[in-house]
Amino acid sequence: MTDSRKKMRACIVLAILAALLILGIWVDINAGYRHISPEEIWNILWGKGEKGVRFTLLQLRLPRVLASLLAGAGLSASGCVIQGVSRNEMAEPGILGINDFMKAPRRRL
Repeated sequence: MTDSRKKMRACIVLAILAALLILGIWVDINAGYRHISPEEIWNILWGKGEKGVRFTLLQLRLPRVLASLLAGAGLSASGCVIQGVSRNEMAEPGILGINDFMKAPRRRL
C-alpha cells in the first residue's frame, strides 16, 4: 500500500470510530424514561431549556456517560499496558498474576 492510501484508510477508520462514539453517547444519553431531543440538548448546553430536563441531563445522564467513557478508556489502557509488558498480543491479567488474589482461600471465622 502507498502512503496516501494508508492515510486515507486511517482517516476513514477514524471517522467511523468517531461516528460510533457519538452514536454510543447519544444512545446512552437517551437510555431512560425521558427522551431528550438534540434541540433540547443544544439548548441545555447553552444554558437554556426546562429545569427538569436540564437536571436530568446534567446531573444524571452526562455523569453516567462520562463515567462509562472513562471506565472504557481505563480498561483499554490497562489492556495495552499488559500486552506491552508481556509482549504478547493475546495477553490477559492472569499472565502477570494480577487476578490470583481472587482465587486465594478464604479464612473461616
